[in-house]
Amino acid sequence: MNTKEKTLVLKIIILFIAILVVIVAAASLSYLLLSSRTPKSTTLPDVSKSVEETTTQEVPVVQEEVETEPQEIPGLDTDKDGLTDAEEAELGTDFRSSDTDKDGLFDKEEITLYETDPLDADTDEDGYLDGAEVDAGYNPNGSGKLFEVPTL
Repeated sequence: MNTKEKTLVLKIIILFIAILVVIVAAASLSYLLLSSRTPKSTTLPDVSKSVEETTTQEVPVVQEEVETEPQEIPGLDTDKDGLTDAEEAELGTDFRSSDTDKDGLFDKEEITLYETDPLDADTDEDGYLDGAEVDAGYNPNGSGKLFEVPTL
């Protein structure tokens, strides 16, 4: 790089710095001018009247209804376990849970395939959950193994 080129590069750098300083100065001045226009009030507005008015008014309380019974829609199966909500109401199982007794078997499996109690996690009371017995190949209704797993 010769001297002319070095001088040109130096002038460009100085020009760039000067433009940057002007931009920063303009932004600072704009900020100061805009912030000085904002009124600075140290007093708070009097809201006591509106507070009194709202506290004396009665506000109606709206209570949401919580669904505890199955909807009366024919064929509706809310929990997707294969039993309609109406069937679950008859059986006493929970229409919102596909496995009412949390034993690892769907309520419909317990009724139609294994003939176990969907309200009792251990139908044969041997200390093992019905679903665990089926998974291991044992009969959840008593002693012995399941030789052939029934299909739907």
